[in-house]
Amino acid sequence: MPYRFQYSNFVEFGQKRFPGTIQVATNKTPLADFFVERLVNIDKTNAPDFVPPAGASAWLTCSDPENPVAVNRVSPDYPATERLARHQGIVVIYALIATDGSVHNLQVLGASWPGLADAALAAVRQWRYKPRRCGGTPTPAETIIYSVFTLG
Repeated sequence: MPYRFQYSNFVEFGQKRFPGTIQVATNKTPLADFFVERLVNIDKTNAPDFVPPAGASAWLTCSDPENPVAVNRVSPDYPATERLARHQGIVVIYALIATDGSVHNLQVLGASWPGLADAALAAVRQWRYKPRRCGGTPTPAETIIYSVFTLG
């Protein structure tokens, strides 16, 4: 079940805008609300308005984004060694959905068994999405993917 992040109540800080509220949910179930009380720029001479680190990319922000939609999900193959050992469980994967709908930066956040993690990653690498849109413009999106392995 993927997490959904919503950013709202943007505040101006120098020449940039930052979300004042960040909400995290799964489907329609709220999990957490974060509220920014204040933004502080301690050293204006060395770090004006939060200069991003080298290699950082800019993401468009909007108050009502169109969330990404999976258009091609490949189911993982249950590894024979894990099946014979009767291993079951869940693999939790972080993914970045690019503006072209492909998935990148896959990271296993948790797995019951290493063989299941390998199988889940191999499948998720093939997934494709209709990308997140902000004001009609495709933008990157982060998601959490759960891959469940059960013996039936």
